[in-house]
Amino acid sequence: SPKQYDLYELNLRNKKKTRVTQTIEDEIQPAVVSQNRQFSALRVEKDFDGAKRLWMFSFSRNNQGKAILPFIQDVNNYVWINSNFVALQLQRDNGSLVIAKVKDESIEWIEKNVGDCLQQKNGSNNLYYLHKEYSDEWYIKELLLDEYSSESNTGFQSKMISPILRGVSFFEVLPNKDLICAKGSKLYIKKADSYQDDWKEWIDLRALGIRQIKRIEAGGNSRIAIVAN
Repeated sequence: SPKQYDLYELNLRNKKKTRVTQTIEDEIQPAVVSQNRQFSALRVEKDFDGAKRLWMFSFSRNNQGKAILPFIQDVNNYVWINSNFVALQLQRDNGSLVIAKVKDESIEWIEKNVGDCLQQKNGSNNLYYLHKEYSDEWYIKELLLDEYSSESNTGFQSKMISPILRGVSFFEVLPNKDLICAKGSKLYIKKADSYQDDWKEWIDLRALGIRQIKRIEAGGNSRIAIVAN
């Protein structure tokens, strides 16, 4: 039978695991929403032909949660900028990047042909993402949300950072703004002050039995977590 995904809370201090959702639908990709005691997840809804909507839940679990931005049914990935603004990568148009305002459900379209790797790091509101231009090459771009002013109505601006290694669909931004990505068993790095230079091999984890790195996550404590085969 196919797997069905629910959300769990794992307390690392007392090593206690608590089930948060128990539905006939899949809940995936949970994320904490700022510090307001709420978290979000994508729900794959059976009643709407597999629609993927963004849902909000309370840590107190005093309700069943609710869909936010319910008119958007094809969310593939997302990242919170703050408790009111969320960046969404949608399935349409080979990956559309939009910025949504939760309070009034307004949407601003950024661009098409965007990959599913979204990064918001370093205490900045700026968003890093992958974008395919007119060729088959993917570029890391930075959306300058810190410079956005709703009063001036200037819109969102983005800038090109660097091409990513061919065949790689994810990357991570370190606290010092260095970029890292992975291919096979190797991690590659590009220094923040030399984005124009080539990617340099950083470390090969093959000796640890790792053959294929699938995801990277960098914390603020100089540690990197990876998901690998």
